[in-house]
Amino acid sequence: MFFLLLITLTPFQADKVEIFTQGDERIVHLIGNVLIEGGATKIMCAEAQISEMNGWVKLFRDVRLIDHHGEVNSIS
Repeated sequence: MFFLLLITLTPFQADKVEIFTQGDERIVHLIGNVLIEGGATKIMCAEAQISEMNGWVKLFRDVRLIDHHGEVNSIS
């Protein structure tokens, strides 16, 4: 699992999107072929959870991060 902090509102796409709340926090749960883009950075994975209110994202399974510095992969 990867845990990242997000600075801005993040555009995303996935096969399935679920939204739920934990206390006052809204969590967006992305499932299947997840693509998250922010500026020049692309993140791909099998599943993710995003809290835009608190600025974090949790990435699960087959994570791939790409930006102008290069690429990082975590295959599971």
